[in-house]
Amino acid sequence: NRVVVMAATNLPDSLDPALRRPGRFDREIVFAPPDRDGRRAILEAHTRFMPLGPDVDLDTLAAGAHGFVGADLAALAREAGMAALRRSPTHDVTVTAEDFEAARLEVAPTPLFWKRRSRSRTFAFPTSAGSTRSRRR
Repeated sequence: NRVVVMAATNLPDSLDPALRRPGRFDREIVFAPPDRDGRRAILEAHTRFMPLGPDVDLDTLAAGAHGFVGADLAALAREAGMAALRRSPTHDVTVTAEDFEAARLEVAPTPLFWKRRSRSRTFAFPTSAGSTRSRRR
């Protein structure tokens, strides 16, 4: 009768310190954001079925995506695809470097985003109507 609990967070400093005391959990594993090669592999996985233009260089994109985690890179690829569809709504769409530049304006690296947000100590909570309300801490 063993109980296994696994959890993940992007904000380990916001956890209740009582949860992190010795004896609560056997292991705490910290994963750093991926390096350039890791980012390139993640971008490759998320763009493998995308019709990429000849001007798209995944090595350059990976080098410019410092601090991005896998979910951020997935969002970047998805937003680039959406930018391409907005630009040309036909079925014959090619995702260009310009589409990735537009996506980069929309997608920020999560660890850096939360670090900036936590300095202001203002957090936004979505409401059922889709708007947000803020609370200062």
